[in-house]
Amino acid sequence: MLGYAARRGFYLIGILLAVVIMCILTIGYFDKGTTGVSTYTASMTAAGRAECLSNQKAFQAEVARWSMNHPNTPVTLENMQKAIPPVVIPKCRDGGTWTMDEGGQVYCSVHNPQPTPPPTPTPRPAIDFMASDTFDPDAAAATPNPTPAQ
Repeated sequence: MLGYAARRGFYLIGILLAVVIMCILTIGYFDKGTTGVSTYTASMTAAGRAECLSNQKAFQAEVARWSMNHPNTPVTLENMQKAIPPVVIPKCRDGGTWTMDEGGQVYCSVHNPQPTPPPTPTPRPAIDFMASDTFDPDAAAATPNPTPAQ
Protein backbone atom coordinates (compact mmCIF):
# COMPACT_ATOMS: atom_id res chain seq x y z
CA MET A 1 0.00 0.00 0.00
CA LEU A 2 1.35 3.42 -0.98
CA GLY A 3 1.65 5.91 1.77
CA TYR A 4 1.08 9.64 1.75
CA ALA A 5 4.77 10.39 1.11
CA ALA A 6 4.83 8.36 -2.12
CA ARG A 7 1.70 10.08 -3.52
CA ARG A 8 3.04 13.49 -2.59
CA GLY A 9 6.00 13.01 -4.93
CA PHE A 10 3.70 11.93 -7.75
CA TYR A 11 1.57 15.08 -7.37
CA LEU A 12 4.65 17.30 -7.31
CA ILE A 13 5.91 15.85 -10.61
CA GLY A 14 2.46 16.31 -12.15
CA ILE A 15 2.26 19.94 -11.08
CA LEU A 16 5.78 20.67 -12.38
CA LEU A 17 4.92 19.06 -15.70
CA ALA A 18 1.76 21.19 -15.98
CA VAL A 19 3.76 24.36 -15.22
CA VAL A 20 6.34 23.50 -17.90
CA ILE A 21 3.62 22.90 -20.49
CA MET A 22 1.95 26.21 -19.60
CA CYS A 23 5.28 28.05 -19.95
CA ILE A 24 5.91 26.53 -23.38
CA LEU A 25 2.43 27.52 -24.58
CA THR A 26 2.76 31.02 -23.17
CA ILE A 27 6.15 31.59 -24.79
CA GLY A 28 4.70 30.48 -28.12
CA TYR A 29 1.77 32.86 -27.69
CA PHE A 30 3.97 35.92 -27.16
CA ASP A 31 6.71 34.87 -29.61
CA LYS A 32 6.94 36.72 -32.90
CA GLY A 33 6.36 34.28 -35.72
CA THR A 34 7.31 34.48 -39.38
CA THR A 35 5.07 37.53 -39.88
CA GLY A 36 6.96 39.55 -37.24
CA VAL A 37 3.81 40.05 -35.15
CA SER A 38 3.08 38.01 -32.06
CA THR A 39 -0.15 36.11 -31.74
CA TYR A 40 -1.03 38.25 -28.74
CA THR A 41 -0.59 41.50 -30.69
CA ALA A 42 -2.54 40.17 -33.66
CA SER A 43 -5.40 39.00 -31.45
CA MET A 44 -5.54 42.31 -29.56
CA THR A 45 -5.61 44.22 -32.87
CA ALA A 46 -8.41 42.01 -34.18
CA ALA A 47 -10.32 42.43 -30.90
CA GLY A 48 -10.02 46.23 -31.07
CA ARG A 49 -11.26 46.25 -34.66
CA ALA A 50 -14.18 43.95 -33.81
CA GLU A 51 -15.10 46.10 -30.81
CA CYS A 52 -15.06 49.30 -32.86
CA LEU A 53 -17.16 47.79 -35.68
CA SER A 54 -19.61 46.38 -33.15
CA ASN A 55 -19.92 49.80 -31.50
CA GLN A 56 -20.51 51.36 -34.91
CA LYS A 57 -23.37 48.95 -35.68
CA ALA A 58 -24.96 49.55 -32.28
CA PHE A 59 -24.57 53.31 -32.69
CA GLN A 60 -26.05 53.06 -36.20
CA ALA A 61 -29.23 51.68 -34.60
CA GLU A 62 -29.16 54.56 -32.10
CA VAL A 63 -28.86 57.03 -35.00
CA ALA A 64 -31.92 55.49 -36.67
CA ARG A 65 -33.90 55.70 -33.41
CA TRP A 66 -32.82 59.30 -32.81
CA SER A 67 -33.72 60.37 -36.34
CA MET A 68 -37.23 58.92 -35.93
CA ASN A 69 -37.72 60.83 -32.66
CA HIS A 70 -36.35 64.09 -34.12
CA PRO A 71 -37.75 64.22 -37.68
CA ASN A 72 -37.04 67.93 -38.35
CA THR A 73 -33.47 67.97 -37.00
CA PRO A 74 -30.48 67.12 -39.20
CA VAL A 75 -28.70 63.95 -38.09
CA THR A 76 -25.23 65.02 -36.93
CA LEU A 77 -23.02 63.99 -34.03
CA GLU A 78 -23.25 67.50 -32.57
CA ASN A 79 -27.06 67.53 -32.63
CA MET A 80 -27.17 64.11 -31.00
CA GLN A 81 -24.86 65.25 -28.18
CA LYS A 82 -26.93 68.42 -27.60
CA ALA A 83 -30.22 66.49 -27.42
CA ILE A 84 -32.06 65.95 -24.16
CA PRO A 85 -31.15 63.34 -23.03
CA PRO A 86 -27.83 63.42 -24.87
CA VAL A 87 -26.80 60.43 -26.92
CA VAL A 88 -23.54 58.87 -25.71
CA ILE A 89 -21.13 58.40 -28.60
CA PRO A 90 -18.79 55.45 -28.04
CA LYS A 91 -15.03 55.91 -28.31
CA CYS A 92 -12.62 53.90 -30.44
CA ARG A 93 -10.11 51.93 -28.37
CA ASP A 94 -7.29 52.73 -30.82
CA GLY A 95 -7.87 56.50 -30.76
CA GLY A 96 -9.89 56.85 -33.96
CA THR A 97 -12.38 59.67 -34.38
CA TRP A 98 -15.92 59.01 -35.47
CA THR A 99 -17.54 60.95 -38.29
CA MET A 100 -20.98 60.77 -39.87
CA ASP A 101 -22.02 61.49 -43.43
CA GLU A 102 -25.28 63.13 -44.53
CA GLY A 103 -27.04 59.76 -44.72
CA GLY A 104 -26.29 58.96 -41.07
CA GLN A 105 -23.59 56.36 -41.80
CA VAL A 106 -20.93 56.28 -39.05
CA TYR A 107 -17.21 55.88 -39.84
CA CYS A 108 -14.09 55.42 -37.70
CA SER A 109 -10.86 57.03 -38.91
CA VAL A 110 -8.81 53.97 -37.91
CA HIS A 111 -10.96 50.90 -38.56
CA ASN A 112 -13.56 52.03 -41.10
CA PRO A 113 -12.46 55.26 -42.80
CA GLN A 114 -14.98 57.26 -44.75
CA PRO A 115 -14.54 56.56 -48.46
CA THR A 116 -13.28 59.46 -50.48
CA PRO A 117 -15.31 60.38 -53.55
CA PRO A 118 -13.68 59.44 -56.83
CA PRO A 119 -11.98 62.36 -58.56
CA THR A 120 -14.03 64.00 -61.26
CA PRO A 121 -12.39 63.52 -64.64
CA THR A 122 -11.33 66.66 -66.46
CA PRO A 123 -13.09 67.04 -69.78
CA ARG A 124 -10.90 66.64 -72.82
CA PRO A 125 -11.09 69.30 -75.48
CA ALA A 126 -13.18 68.38 -78.47
CA ILE A 127 -11.34 67.76 -81.71
CA ASP A 128 -12.97 68.87 -84.90
CA PHE A 129 -11.77 66.55 -87.63
CA MET A 130 -13.73 68.35 -90.31
CA ALA A 131 -12.30 71.81 -89.59
CA SER A 132 -9.87 71.91 -92.49
CA ASP A 133 -9.63 69.89 -95.65
CA THR A 134 -6.10 71.04 -96.49
CA PHE A 135 -2.93 69.51 -95.07
CA ASP A 136 -0.29 71.94 -93.73
CA PRO A 137 3.15 70.22 -93.65
CA ASP A 138 4.72 72.97 -91.48
CA ALA A 139 2.09 72.54 -88.78
CA ALA A 140 2.49 68.75 -88.87
CA ALA A 141 6.29 69.05 -88.46
CA ALA A 142 5.89 71.41 -85.49
CA THR A 143 3.81 68.94 -83.48
CA PRO A 144 5.69 65.91 -82.15
CA ASN A 145 4.42 62.45 -82.96
CA PRO A 146 2.87 60.76 -79.96
CA THR A 147 4.48 57.48 -79.02
CA PRO A 148 2.09 54.56 -78.75
CA ALA A 149 1.44 53.20 -75.29
CA GLN A 150 3.08 49.87 -74.67
